[in-house]
Amino acid sequence: MRVAIALLAAALVHAAPVSACTVAMPYRPLSSVPPSTARTSIVDIVALSVDRRQGTVASVQVVRPIRGSDRPGTRLTLPYVLSVCGETREPRKGERLVMYFGSAGVLGWATLAEARRFDPRLR
Repeated sequence: MRVAIALLAAALVHAAPVSACTVAMPYRPLSSVPPSTARTSIVDIVALSVDRRQGTVASVQVVRPIRGSDRPGTRLTLPYVLSVCGETREPRKGERLVMYFGSAGVLGWATLAEARRFDPRLR
């Protein structure tokens, strides 16, 4: 009986509300360069963690700046939104990504293979 209650409680905690599935997630993999891009960098995901103040946080290290003033080796801590419905994939630790930054923060990200398809600076 205790196991059944624990499983039910776990299912309720992890179940996504239906209304959340209709909300667009701001940090999803991109299919084109965002029009308001100010900086672009190739980064490695160093760590993914949950912070009490910021929520889910990705710690990234700049490998190579494509556009902008980021220096190689610079570490950035970036909050991001977890996918509620499983419709977008999340970045993984150790993954190398191309991140597009606007004036207010991260606009989106893509893997190197994805970014080469739509970003002429990476070809």
